[in-house]
Amino acid sequence: MRSALLIFVGLLAWPLASATAQCADGAPPPCAPVRRASTPVRTPPSAALRARRFLLLPFRNVTRGAAQEWLVTGAPLMFGSVLGEFRDLTVVPEERVSAARHRLALPADVVPDVTQMKRLAEETDGWTAVTGDLFANGGKLRITVRAFDVLTSKVIVRAEREIAADADVRDAFDRLSVSLLEAAGVKEATPDLRALTTRSVDAYRAFVQGTALYQRSAFRRAEASFSEAVKLDSTFALAWASLAVTSFGTDGVQAFLAGSKMYRAVEQAARNAARLPPRQAQFIRSMQLFMHGQLARAHRLADSLASTDPNDLDARTWLANTELFVYMLDTTVSPPRQLMSPTRGLALVRDILEQDPGRRSLYLSAMYMYGLSAGLWWGEVWGYKQEFGSLGAMLTRPADAAYVPMLGDTVVLIDRRAFNRLPATEQAQIRQRNAAVVMAWVERWLVAGPQDAEAHLWAARIADVLGDFPRALREIGAAESIGIETSLENVTGLRLQVLVRGGEYATAGAVADSLLAANALAARPFISWLDRRRPYSAAALLLSKRWARAGALGEVLAKSPTGQTVCTSLRDELVGREAESALAPAELRRVMDTVAAHRSDVAAVPALAPCVETLATGLVMVSPPPRPASPPDASTP
Repeated sequence: MRSALLIFVGLLAWPLASATAQCADGAPPPCAPVRRASTPVRTPPSAALRARRFLLLPFRNVTRGAAQEWLVTGAPLMFGSVLGEFRDLTVVPEERVSAARHRLALPADVVPDVTQMKRLAEETDGWTAVTGDLFANGGKLRITVRAFDVLTSKVIVRAEREIAADADVRDAFDRLSVSLLEAAGVKEATPDLRALTTRSVDAYRAFVQGTALYQRSAFRRAEASFSEAVKLDSTFALAWASLAVTSFGTDGVQAFLAGSKMYRAVEQAARNAARLPPRQAQFIRSMQLFMHGQLARAHRLADSLASTDPNDLDARTWLANTELFVYMLDTTVSPPRQLMSPTRGLALVRDILEQDPGRRSLYLSAMYMYGLSAGLWWGEVWGYKQEFGSLGAMLTRPADAAYVPMLGDTVVLIDRRAFNRLPATEQAQIRQRNAAVVMAWVERWLVAGPQDAEAHLWAARIADVLGDFPRALREIGAAESIGIETSLENVTGLRLQVLVRGGEYATAGAVADSLLAANALAARPFISWLDRRRPYSAAALLLSKRWARAGALGEVLAKSPTGQTVCTSLRDELVGREAESALAPAELRRVMDTVAAHRSDVAAVPALAPCVETLATGLVMVSPPPRPASPPDASTP
C-alpha cells in the first residue's frame, strides 16, 4: 500500500547520460559535462524560411511593476502557444533555448548582442528573434513587441498595444500574435489564447507562478497558486492537472483516498481536456489512466507521446516517471519481470536535466529510486501481475514480487529473497555503495538549487544512512530555515532518528519529552517508515535515563485498540512490527545496556517494573516475521 507514496512522488517531477553508478570515464557521479563536438555553423536558410523560425526571448519589465513581472517569461509562453499551433511555423522550445544559452555561457537575464544572437540562432535554428518591453504607468500597460531577422538585424515586425493595467492581457497578445503571423506569411489568422489555456488572465498568471514555485519544490505555495488558478477558472485543464500532482507533495495520504483533492483534480483535468491541443489532452489522459490503476496503458501512452516529439520535455518527464514507478509485471515471460525500466527512466532524467537544468523537481525521481537502493525506508520496489479498478485498490493488495534496486552500469532489480540470503555484511556494503551514489546526486541538486528545501532534506536522509550525523542535523536545520513544503516524511521523527543514531541522547530525550507532553505520540502513524517519532522517542527516553517519562510513554502506547501491555507496546515500538521498521541491532543493544546498568532505577517506576528483563535482555531476541513480498500494511490515520 505504501508503494503509492513512491509512485506519486515520481509524479512530483512534472507540472505543465545513462542511469549508471559511474560516469563515462569511470568516475562516480556527479559527472563532468560531456564534451561534445562543436555545433557546426548552420548555413542560414532563405529569408522566407527564417521568418517562420521563431526564437522567443524574455520581455523586459521596464517600469519594474510587480504586477507585470510574471509577463517577463509569461509573454514568450503566450506567443509560443499561438505560434506553435501552426504546422508551417517552427517555435524553438524554451528548454532548447535555455540549454543553448547554457552552452554558450549566456546568462538568462542578459540580452544577447548581435554576435551572441547569431551564435544562439546557429545553435537553435531560430532565426526570427522575438522580444519586447512592458511599460506600466498611470493605470495603463503598454506592451511592445519586435521581431527581427537575426542574420541581417533587420526589424521584421514592430507592434504595440496599450490596455488598462487590470485588463485581460490575452486580448493584447492575440492581436500582437496576428502581427507576427502576418509577417511570416500566415494571413487572416485568428489565434485565441484563451481557448488554449484559460479565459481568465488572473488564472493564467497564477498558473505561471505555480509552475515556477513547483520547480523549486515549493509545493505548498505552488499548490496555493494552482488552487487559485482553478478557483478563477474551473475549466482550466492544465491547472487542474498541475494541482493534482502538486497536492501530493503537501499531503501524501491523498494517494490512498479516492475522494481526495488529488483524484478530483485529475478528473476535472480530464473533463476539460477537450479544450486543449491533442497532445496535451493525451497527456492528461495518461495521467487519468494512471490514477485509475491502468498503469500499463498509461505507460504505453506516455511512451507514444515522448517518441513522437523528442523535444517535448513534459512528455519525456512523464515517461521517465512511468518507467521508474509503474510497478506492473510482464506476465508474457517466465518468470514475470518488471514492465518498468529504471535504467531508461534515470537516463531520461539525466538527459532532461542536461537540456533544462531548471526542472529541479525532477531530481526527486532519481532520489527515490536511488534512495531505495541505499536501503532508505522500505528499501525495495514491488511488482503486480494484475491491475485493479483504481491505483489505490491495486496498491492495497499484496504485491506479487519484491525487488531491491542494485546499481551498476545499469539498474538491476534483484529478487528481495535472493538479496536477503546474502551475508549481512555484504548487504550493508551494497547499501553503503549505493548511498554514496545517491549523495553524489544530492550534491548536484544542491549546486543547482541551494535554496530548495527538498534538496537539503535529501542530503539529511542520505547523510544519516552514511553515518554522517552532524551533517544530517545541519541539513535538517537548513531545510527548516528555508521552509519545508512537503509532508511525506515527519521531519521531527527524522531528527529524533539522527540524534539517537548519533549518540546525542540528552537532546533526543528532550525532544521526545516535548512530543509526549504535547500528546503527539498517542496515534499510530499512517505509515511507520515515514514517521519514526514513536520508536525513537521510546529509545531516546530510555537512553537519556528519563525512566518516568519512558513509563508514561509506555502507558500511552498501551492504550491502542489492541490492548497490549506497557511492556509489549514498548518492545514492539523498539523492535518493530516489520523487519525494515525496527531500530538497528546496534541501537537496540545500546538501549538494553543502558537499562541493564540501571535495573533498580527502572524497576522503581511502576509502569516499567514488569518490563526490566524485556528491556534489558529481550529486545534482540524478538525477531520480526519474515519479510513478505507485499507492501506493508498502513494503519488507519
